[in-house]
Amino acid sequence: MRAIKTPFPSSHLPSFSTSIFILCLLLLTSGCAPGKAAPIKPFLPPPPNIIEKISRSDLREKILTGTAHMTVESPEGFFSANCAIAVGYPSSLRLETIPPLGPPDLYLSLRGDSLKVFLPRKGEFYISRDAERSFPRFIPFSLNVKEVIPLLAGMLPPGTLENRTTLRGEKEDLLYRIDTFSGQKKRLRSIWLEPAKTELARFEAFGSDGSILYTVTFKDYRTVQKIAVPERVEIRAGGDKGRDASIIRIRYSDLQLSSGEEDKDLFDLEIPSGIEPIILD
Repeated sequence: MRAIKTPFPSSHLPSFSTSIFILCLLLLTSGCAPGKAAPIKPFLPPPPNIIEKISRSDLREKILTGTAHMTVESPEGFFSANCAIAVGYPSSLRLETIPPLGPPDLYLSLRGDSLKVFLPRKGEFYISRDAERSFPRFIPFSLNVKEVIPLLAGMLPPGTLENRTTLRGEKEDLLYRIDTFSGQKKRLRSIWLEPAKTELARFEAFGSDGSILYTVTFKDYRTVQKIAVPERVEIRAGGDKGRDASIIRIRYSDLQLSSGEEDKDLFDLEIPSGIEPIILD
């Protein structure tokens, strides 16, 4: 049988054992070569799995108190003051201005639909059973105050996440976004939070026509009695720019938490002796 000629002299061909050695060496070398690691995606749980965490049930049972520097810019007017503030879920608020000298010139308490305001310098005491309509008369900001009050403490408004079948979650930049929809598939609310945390980063409410009613941003969380609360809150309504825009900015300090039982009378004002209250409705 005729031998097949190779293109190289037989003396230059590697032996079988040498070939095996070279092959193993190549395999080992390629195994040690650095490669690109697959990017680690943040854990994005489905919305129903984080509802209980972001509902802030631990904070709902407390009353947040402290001091706040508050500024309000709106078509209704301008307001700026240092205040003593108390926020209680679902719709309780207490404000007392802290002027540089002298006693407060405004006392305001709100619980549900009941609003009471005392203006010591004018000697006037107001009572209203329609807080939403009467509130802008004293603090120039036209929004559903009962919905906004929980947001002042980093809590969601009541009923925001009740219908879990209308929730949708997705990653947006470095945040996790949850949208809630109506039965007609119209977006009602959008909520942003960091995937590893339960603190709100942003909140938006939408009108029936899809326009943004208002946006709330939360910054500089700090831990008070093992509960995280924001030290800076900004509410923007009526668009980002323009004459119709309204902005309220709050910077908290000296925050504390107490039980509702300890301060059950905090969200009420007594009528001072000798003053006839003015009924607004």
